Amino acid sequence: MPAISLKGIGKKYRIASSKSLRLREILSFGKKQHSQDFWALQDIDLEVQPGTTLGILGRNGAGKSTMLQIISGVLQPTTGTVEVNGRLTAIFGLGSGFNPEFTGRENAMMNGLILGMDRREMLDRFEEIEAFADIGDFIDHPVRTYSSGMKSRLGFAVAVNVDPDILVIDEALAAGDAAFKKKALQRMYELRDSGTTVLFVSHSMGMVSRFCTDAVLLHRGHMIASGTPDEIVSEYRDVLEKAQGQKGGTKNTE
Repeated sequence: MPAISLKGIGKKYRIASSKSLRLREILSFGKKQHSQDFWALQDIDLEVQPGTTLGILGRNGAGKSTMLQIISGVLQPTTGTVEVNGRLTAIFGLGSGFNPEFTGRENAMMNGLILGMDRREMLDRFEEIEAFADIGDFIDHPVRTYSSGMKSRLGFAVAVNVDPDILVIDEALAAGDAAFKKKALQRMYELRDSGTTVLFVSHSMGMVSRFCTDAVLLHRGHMIASGTPDEIVSEYRDVLEKAQGQKGGTKNTE
């Protein structure tokens, strides 16, 4: 049984050039069209086997974060079906999902309970979460008082210390100091080596090559390649070079 199965996944948004035009469309009950469909993802078929570490590469706007949010249940797909087998934790950006009025401790407890852990289990694990986050007395302060790095630390600490079967990471190591990044990376390797399925979005091709067992490449909402990390990194470089060449060509014609 795959850890994750995506079949025919698509995600469509309605976009307008301005809020006023979108409002005019709504007020006309759709009789006047001032917006158009934008497909952030189309025709995505993917199976991820348990224990896989999948690197997801693609330029900005390729659909990487949208795909992870659909897998994590944050977004509902417009088309297709999603199947996830196991406890999934996700890290999107800097402490997203935290209630800014709750303390770090309260947010950590709440996140654990949402993931299906009981209160006693979370209390037993909290010392480890607190030590990993290493934010001192701020653990009992409202999250709205945190810096972006502190939110990132706490979010990561909770996600990796609740025994996930599947860990989804969307550029989670972009913030934080060098010492924390090293500690977080070590924990990711431990989870990978223990059999946790990991989905990893990063712009670092070297990191994908070193850390992942498999990789896929997204481009303009489509999955255009899948294979070994080295194969996909090579294809991604080709995509980047073509894009750079097109920019250069545009400049030369001006």
